[in-house]
Amino acid sequence: ATTSRRICRRRVTRLCQQPPATMMRVLALLMILATGSAFVPSAHKLASSVRTRAPVSAISMSAAEGMTRREASAAAAATLAGLLALPGPAAARGRATQVKTWARYGSRVETTRSWMAGTFQGYVKSGDFASMKADTDPKKGVFTSFMTACDLWAASYSDANPSPKTVAMLDDVNKLREFQAEVYSIARRGLGEEVKTTGGLFGVGGKAEPAPTPAEAKVELLAAYEKAKVAYNDYCVINNEGRPFEIDELSEL
Repeated sequence: ATTSRRICRRRVTRLCQQPPATMMRVLALLMILATGSAFVPSAHKLASSVRTRAPVSAISMSAAEGMTRREASAAAAATLAGLLALPGPAAARGRATQVKTWARYGSRVETTRSWMAGTFQGYVKSGDFASMKADTDPKKGVFTSFMTACDLWAASYSDANPSPKTVAMLDDVNKLREFQAEVYSIARRGLGEEVKTTGGLFGVGGKAEPAPTPAEAKVELLAAYEKAKVAYNDYCVINNEGRPFEIDELSEL
């Protein structure tokens, strides 16, 4: 008897951890088994799988078959165990959660444009290599945060497998990451941190290349920007076609 009570307690604990629909099905069946009543909670409150069109036959504890209270409890426990083993509803993902995904990452996706069109252009004009380096740092720069958001948003257009739309958008993100790496390298060279040497033998006796002048760096940076602009605009075009209606279009550069 003690063992049976322990088993029942464990199964009741598992029941409490189930979704409401599963709990309703179990409670309805237990009521039928325990009381013999044909009562079933309102159909609209139950899952479709337990809705009835006709009264349920009474199952009495003192029925002619001689079912004892212990046997009825065992039957109820077996029914409970079977229901708890049923798989629950699959977790929503991909397009089913796009509005929530956008609420979390959308601002950073949109800020990519304002950084490239405003902040970056300001760095180029002023020759601010230090700020440029900090923003494009591959580990902790703000542009890295933008690219992570763009990656995750692109992935929201897929469910079980990457969709063609996701693949195309991720390709554009990769091109933007190349822009980030190029700008980071130019900024470091502008600060004299990434010095290349020419000549010499096995790196010995070589001559260090001079840091690029502001004019030379500007030419390189703007050339990198033009390639990144094409990639970002393509990302926007692909996103805007078939986007969720709750989300505004992405603006191109």
